[in-house]
Amino acid sequence: MIIYKFGGTSVGSADRIKKVATLISKDKRQKVVVLSAVSGTTNILVEIGHLLIKGSKEAALKLILSLQSEYQSLINDLYVEGENKQLAEKVTQKYFDELAMWTKIPDFNEVNNKTILTYGELMSTHFLHFYLNELNIENHLVSAFEFMSTDQDGEPEIQKIGTKLTPLVADSKTVVTQGFICKNHLGQTDNLKRGGSDYSASIIGAALKADEIQIWTEIDGMLNN
Repeated sequence: MIIYKFGGTSVGSADRIKKVATLISKDKRQKVVVLSAVSGTTNILVEIGHLLIKGSKEAALKLILSLQSEYQSLINDLYVEGENKQLAEKVTQKYFDELAMWTKIPDFNEVNNKTILTYGELMSTHFLHFYLNELNIENHLVSAFEFMSTDQDGEPEIQKIGTKLTPLVADSKTVVTQGFICKNHLGQTDNLKRGGSDYSASIIGAALKADEIQIWTEIDGMLNN
């Protein structure tokens, strides 16, 4: 088994996502594909969160609508007209509706903020999943929330992760999942901090005892602290 991790610039445009699909489809080994959010998305979500915490709801909504427009352009470039494009638009609309909903919450806080930071990875993995479906490439989308967890010290629960993840990947040649996001020891939505997608890929590789982990990124080196 091989673990592929692709950073934000690797899924930053329709052309890049198509290249990712080509690359992984050429590898006939069983694989788990771990994705970051589309390039720039997490930075914008961080900014939206900061604005909401400050109560600057109109400025946050303006950013949300601008980002949604960029995502619609990506979808238009990635898919032909049909079912997979419609599914991508439906998923995207769901998360942007949720983002807009947060602007109506009176006491937006850091716990809420961690939730919106997951949207980038959740959307990017759906985009690749639907594109692979369009190419008739068998694949299975698995939510990181189903297996990725940390203990009370914020450390990944490798054995528990392996126990949960092993059956989820057993029957699929290609599994697509999110980097960065997880559940904490209280069962709350959390994340592995910036650079966490590399960490996610390493955790998954260790938990599944993978033969190889490949990290495709524009960053020289790997976060180790």
